[in-house]
Amino acid sequence: MVKGLVSAAKLKRQVTDKPALPAFDQILHALGEQPYFSIQPLVCNIRNISPGGNGRRWYPRRSTRDD
Repeated sequence: MVKGLVSAAKLKRQVTDKPALPAFDQILHALGEQPYFSIQPLVCNIRNISPGGNGRRWYPRRSTRDD
């Protein structure tokens, strides 16, 4: 979504004959070449959670990647 917004802002500047901003190209480069991004869905069981979330248990997931 961010990539589409930045691309649209860059295109709007081109259409209105305004100079291109280097920040747009930097952001697009940082986001990568792929046209679409996917966010993994959050899967959880909410059947046993009382209203207001009292008594819930959660376990943080540790990434195995070295970021």
